[in-house]
Amino acid sequence: MRRKTLNEKQRALALLVALGQFTYQEIARQIGIHHNSVTNWLKDARIQALVSEFQRDMQDKLEGMALESVQRKNGLLLGKAIETLERMLTSKSQRKQLAVIRLLLEYGVLDEVIHKKQGDAQGEQPSPIRLDLELRSRLRVK
Repeated sequence: MRRKTLNEKQRALALLVALGQFTYQEIARQIGIHHNSVTNWLKDARIQALVSEFQRDMQDKLEGMALESVQRKNGLLLGKAIETLERMLTSKSQRKQLAVIRLLLEYGVLDEVIHKKQGDAQGEQPSPIRLDLELRSRLRVK
């Protein structure tokens, strides 16, 4: 008669197989079973399902960690980029100001801001982009 639940050694086997870093003999030695038991136990659909579950969980965790790392790095870079753009926008050099405006227009950022301002019938709201009044008036669409 077959048990309905897996014992601790079978669960350990599933985890070690899911890790994919050990041979069956090494796994057998680590959990204290005969190496033939490893292949026999792996024929059990419940153990195969547990191995798959462990592998999915590990993959999800690794993907989450990678995404978090990229977001953290990009967050730092984005902050620096915004600071640089703001310095350029408040620069005395119109060339620098226009270069930033051109960049923002190419990526559609200012376009959204301009359309949002036009759709606001209640009056002037402060722009999230700090431009001097002369440049801001050049950007307004009539």
